[in-house]
Amino acid sequence: MKLSFAGFDLDGTLVDTLEDLHFATNYALSRQGLPEITLDQTRKFVGNGVILLLKRASGQEEGALISKLHQDFNIYYAEHCTDHVKPYPGVPEAVAMLKKAGVKIAVLTNKPNEFVAKILEHCYPPDSFDVMLGQTDRFPTKPNPAALYYLMEQLEIPKQERGVYAGDSDVDIQTAKNAGLISISCAWGFRPKEQLIPLHPDYLVDNGIELKKTLQKLL
Repeated sequence: MKLSFAGFDLDGTLVDTLEDLHFATNYALSRQGLPEITLDQTRKFVGNGVILLLKRASGQEEGALISKLHQDFNIYYAEHCTDHVKPYPGVPEAVAMLKKAGVKIAVLTNKPNEFVAKILEHCYPPDSFDVMLGQTDRFPTKPNPAALYYLMEQLEIPKQERGVYAGDSDVDIQTAKNAGLISISCAWGFRPKEQLIPLHPDYLVDNGIELKKTLQKLL
């Protein structure tokens, strides 16, 4: 069966956003008089949405404080989300290959929706992706597959057709499995390879060249 759909995570998969997330997090922490965190800590804390990032970074759960941190984060990130962002080597070529083959391509991320298009437009050629969606109040976050099903419906892709979902975290592997898609785990992102192997993704790739070769085999 021909591959008809490919979904991608954003942060740590299509683009390296770590530095900008790090600076935005530390800006928010400093505004509230809290200790800043290291870049390595930021890497460990990302992947489940901004609210969880801020809870982990601050070590706090209190609603009013997290709300203030979130507001400060968004103010900074809105102005600086493309300061250091860049696509991972070889990944744009893999996306372009899928596009040329007629595969419908979606981006689904737990990043707030208002930042998604801005970052992708900065890093990828126009029309690289057919649909994109970040975190909104309309759908639960990954690994719940509801938002991924919605994007497939937008592209008129039946659930039973052959598709893949690629990402760099445990959340992405589980999202693919929950949606009944082939899982591709990207080891260049925000999670070390040794954390990904025990989760048994269908494919584990180390770089953009391997991603392209894997996708070519699935076409």
